[in-house]
Amino acid sequence: MKGLPFLLGLCACGADPEPAPTTQIVEVASFPATPVGALDLVLQIDDSNGTADHQVSLANGILSLLDAVSWDGGLPSLHVGVVTSDLGTSGSLDPENPGPPVGAPGQGGCAGNGKNGASNSPETIIGPYLIHDEPPSLLLPNYRGSLTSVLGQLLRVGSTGCGFEQPLAATRRFFARNPLFVRPEASLAIIMLADEDDCSIRDPAFFSSDEAELGPLTSMRCTREGVECDESLTEVGAKTNCRARRDSRYVEDIDVSRTFFEALKARPDQLTVSAIVGPPAPVAIELRQINTQIVISLAHSCVRQPTGRVIAANPAVRIAELVGEFRSRGALTSVCDDDFSPQLAHIGMTIKRSLGIACIDAAALADGRAAPGVQPSCEARDVREDGTPTALPRCPAAPGVDCFELVADPRACPETAEHLRVVIRRTQPAAAGTRVEVDCEAPLPSTSG
Repeated sequence: MKGLPFLLGLCACGADPEPAPTTQIVEVASFPATPVGALDLVLQIDDSNGTADHQVSLANGILSLLDAVSWDGGLPSLHVGVVTSDLGTSGSLDPENPGPPVGAPGQGGCAGNGKNGASNSPETIIGPYLIHDEPPSLLLPNYRGSLTSVLGQLLRVGSTGCGFEQPLAATRRFFARNPLFVRPEASLAIIMLADEDDCSIRDPAFFSSDEAELGPLTSMRCTREGVECDESLTEVGAKTNCRARRDSRYVEDIDVSRTFFEALKARPDQLTVSAIVGPPAPVAIELRQINTQIVISLAHSCVRQPTGRVIAANPAVRIAELVGEFRSRGALTSVCDDDFSPQLAHIGMTIKRSLGIACIDAAALADGRAAPGVQPSCEARDVREDGTPTALPRCPAAPGVDCFELVADPRACPETAEHLRVVIRRTQPAAAGTRVEVDCEAPLPSTSG
């Protein structure tokens, strides 16, 4: 009944139709009111066939990430863990009883629990993950060599792992194996690198069910069980409105991992989830030859052709949807770019907000539809630990009233053209556990061409 007056208004004789909206309000930042000096960083890396180039690009660009999260006194205190997507033929429904082996392990095949969420830990590191700049009394760091060189070793995990990648489930297993990795006082960042979508298995019967039910035992099974679109995924052609499937017997609902990740931190502003993956669209089904057979397959959503080879990625519909659920606390970028430095700088800016330094990209927010130098229209609020919000007016404000402003701060925000940083002018320190949320006006996405 609440909608009835509105409907009657639309039917009024001679009434002009309401103009279509041209803008939307989007969350651009959610960050702790009190800066955080520690960061726990997990890099989930696809180690299946064809991912070596991506790992090299990640290692070459990692300095951009470190630069982006540095501020004032330098890097925060770091924990860095690297885990691969290889969980063999195991499933979360019964992890102790994996499905039958597929192919030759070590050559792209899958068996047992695979690498089982274990950290990549080269000889230059003492322990399962890298520790940098904790109190000197702990005799740390726990690695030999420069931080960037050791990270470069960590990130090169090889490309012989299971071709049925389970990045979400493998990341959960990493945390289960390393209960001391997450520090209560630290922000937590998860970054995924993959050239295929998540195929976190629920029921290991996924690997033994016959073709009549699931089709050939290729990664297309992951798509059919993990994704749904408005059109059938068993027929060749373009697909629309593709999204993570929630009712599969064989592949997990992405909410299993979202809920797990959120529970790792006491407050939402302490967690960011980002990914460097294949764009989630376009999605299309094509015919492709695999092992002398012509089978239906998922078409690539991006392709790069450096000299002498082709580098491609499939649409990461599930991963993109998961990252999108974290709104301003997530960043999604393409794995098909040659240089990962810009993506890692963007992800680093997202992570830096969780440390209390909130930079915003005014140019990206305007989508090319605002004059350079024109500040976006934004509103901000404090949110106490119990969820109580208090609006923050734009500065200047009345005496004794906290307010916010957007200031050019190239030192804190070098990643963007305008260098805009959200600054809160306070009359007294914020209550413990308070976070700041910032929403800004942005153009609606263009529907033309």
